Amino acid sequence: MKKKVGILVVLSLLVIPSWSLAHFISEEMDQCMEKDPSTSGQLECMEIALDKWDEELNRVYTILMTNLDTESKEALQESQRRWIKFRDSELTFLGCYYENFSGTMYVPMQAYSELKITKERALKLHGYLNFIEEHLWFQ
Repeated sequence: MKKKVGILVVLSLLVIPSWSLAHFISEEMDQCMEKDPSTSGQLECMEIALDKWDEELNRVYTILMTNLDTESKEALQESQRRWIKFRDSELTFLGCYYENFSGTMYVPMQAYSELKITKERALKLHGYLNFIEEHLWFQ
């Protein structure tokens, strides 16, 4: 029981800042885009946000891996490998898809579509971590 309480405390310290950071990334991107709404400004802001979402995804993945049993770790590793393949395939598709449209407005649309893939995965992993925290709390 003491071990579970210790794990809960550690997860609480790690998860709560994670969720606020997740919101912070989106808010920071929005503020950045308000400062420079040009196409190049939007692209730069989205590139920064994508890097932050990728860092957050990797950070949460690492925390999850330290809190899962062996079977779950292996399953998450396989899931992440497959997600990376999906992401890469989806990025290829998005590149081909947006080539069919002309106009500068489609460039940031493509960039946001690409960013959203990583953001959604990071938030999905956050959800798993949050569930672990809630599960430990009620035991």
